[in-house]
Amino acid sequence: MREQLVEWNVESELVDNAELVVSELATNAIVHTEGGRISVVTARGDGQVMVSVTDTGPHRCVRRRDAGPDEESGRGLHVVHVLANRWGTRLVGGGTCVWVHLRAASAEGTGACR
Repeated sequence: MREQLVEWNVESELVDNAELVVSELATNAIVHTEGGRISVVTARGDGQVMVSVTDTGPHRCVRRRDAGPDEESGRGLHVVHVLANRWGTRLVGGGTCVWVHLRAASAEGTGACR
């Protein structure tokens, strides 16, 4: 995925954020589903990158939670929520698809002052 985004000349910050988001979502899919396969789809358009991670099930309700300071896991969807412009889930076959729209901070007008 990183190579594709770089080939598309996506800003390095956005490439890093997309890679982190996909890592968190893929980890969740592996940990919280009973085997099967996962797929990652990446697209770009309108100044943003869209990624989705889909598992083969069974479908689970995806919820963001607040992990305690001593917990070693449970922060993945919080990371996604912080980095995403928009994100959500949908049922796909018997599995779950989590989709994320990412936009560089500079594209949102929140970048450095000029």
